[in-house]
Amino acid sequence: MEKIIHLNKGLENCYGPTDCLVNRDNPQLFVSNFSGGPVTVFQGQLLGYARNPNTWLDSSQGDPETVKKLKKHASFIKAVTEELKEKGIDATH
Repeated sequence: MEKIIHLNKGLENCYGPTDCLVNRDNPQLFVSNFSGGPVTVFQGQLLGYARNPNTWLDSSQGDPETVKKLKKHASFIKAVTEELKEKGIDATH
């Protein structure tokens, strides 16, 4: 998801999510509040734009050794999260 930062009364009162991947099975979005007080996010309020990660994210171009390390790291993270999911532990936070 591509974020939208909301500004209320200037730069010192802003809030919004980070750019992130949203799990289809557990669609949660965390919103950071950088203002000095509480904010209200209304039902139906646009917080970002859904993008297809296969076309929106960078492709794995670059140094072959770096790509290999990144793929290995991603496989490790996927294996850990799948194991936690099997044990009933929510690893989305």
